[in-house]
Amino acid sequence: MDIDRIFAERRVVVACGAGGVGKTTSAAAIACRAAQTGRRTAVLTIDPARRLAASLGIGRFTGEAQEVAVPPGEEGRPGRLDVLMLDTRSTYDRMVQRYATTSGQAEAILKNPFYRHFSGAVGGSHEFTAMERLHELIEANRYDLIVLDTPPTIHALDFLDAPQRLIDAFDESIFRWIIRPYLMAGKVGVQVLSFGSAYIFKTLAKFAGGEMMEHLSEFLQLFQGMFEGFRERARAVQTLLHDPSTRFFIVATPQANALQEAVLFHRELARMDLPFGGFLLNRALVPLEKPLGKEALTSRLAALPEAHFALSAAFIDRLADAEAKHQAAARSHRRAIDAFLGPIEPPPPLYVVPLFDNDIADVRGLVAFAALLRQSAVR
Repeated sequence: MDIDRIFAERRVVVACGAGGVGKTTSAAAIACRAAQTGRRTAVLTIDPARRLAASLGIGRFTGEAQEVAVPPGEEGRPGRLDVLMLDTRSTYDRMVQRYATTSGQAEAILKNPFYRHFSGAVGGSHEFTAMERLHELIEANRYDLIVLDTPPTIHALDFLDAPQRLIDAFDESIFRWIIRPYLMAGKVGVQVLSFGSAYIFKTLAKFAGGEMMEHLSEFLQLFQGMFEGFRERARAVQTLLHDPSTRFFIVATPQANALQEAVLFHRELARMDLPFGGFLLNRALVPLEKPLGKEALTSRLAALPEAHFALSAAFIDRLADAEAKHQAAARSHRRAIDAFLGPIEPPPPLYVVPLFDNDIADVRGLVAFAALLRQSAVR
């Protein structure tokens, strides 16, 4: 399957996988290749380790788009590659400004101490704002393709659930018991709330302190009329993730633990009915089609112009042993791939990228990685 054609037909590509499997490198290489084909491309990273900057040769970047110079591809069409880092607080602030009914309401919320804590510390905030930022970029229509570099698998699952969890949050019992009754009560006070809601408020006040509860009360009052806007936005993000123009690629290596996590993630994608693009396996050892052996190695080395020295039998033995170990390790990789991915039906697209001699730390290396990716389709 032509990887260029796959990316040409998509607006969003999501790179998922365990930590340490080359996911960030894969995301950056995909984006570089798309830019080389003339597409306006952006890479958005929500990876807390922030490794993307190093791969793209950028010392430091923020939530604002920064352009990366990418050499043109063989097509010769001018493209563009921008990189962005997720800024959770700024993304929440823009959502408040979008859904506030007045500028005064937005300003009061942004200054509220509870909001400042909520926007940075509530579980799932990082994941949900990543989805919101993605939606912002799609709406702005500045890019033909957006590539997401997600956190390691366990956090990426939070990332996938974030839109639904936000939708569900406003239907949870704590919301029904506390927030909705409070909003109905308005400024009358806690005494008009239901017995259960008033009790919960008073109990929380004992632990959080009266001042914090005042900030919470002010926050809830200010947020009147905005909860539904947040819910609608979450639904829109969920729709985007399920759209045919989106594809999820699971990045792994041929080791058993990474492949096991990849299979589990694939099951989650299937359970959520999210569009799957394929497995991308990095650092694979490829067996030699025609191993040389001792005699052929000796002949080849003796024929080299630089071979102005005697080749010892021990040196040839070490080379032959290294060749044999490479073949054995390559066969082991192939067996692991077949064992974990073979039973999946229908057979998923599989892209295998061989192990590089050196670490990839710049755009030139990413372009080379992308070239191998284009040649790597196994099925």
